Amino acid sequence: MQGTDPHSGSDRWCAPLTSGQLTPWTSLVTNCYTGGTPQTPLTAGTPIEQASILVPGLQTDLPFDLCLVDIVITP
Repeated sequence: MQGTDPHSGSDRWCAPLTSGQLTPWTSLVTNCYTGGTPQTPLTAGTPIEQASILVPGLQTDLPFDLCLVDIVITP
C-alpha cells in the first residue's frame, strides 16, 4: 500500500501473501521484509493512494500465478 507521499518509505506498507488466505489490514507494516526495521503498522484512517502486488525476481525464470480478487476496507 502506498500513502500520499511516494518518496517516503514510512508511507508504504506491505505484507507477505499466502495463497488462498485473506491478508488482514493489521498485517500491513513498513519494511515488511525479513529483518526490516522499523515495522510500523498501517493505522486506521491513513489515506491510501495506491495498492499493488510485487513478485520478487530471481536470476532464473520462476513460474507464478496470482489474481487480486478484491480490496475491501471494513470497520
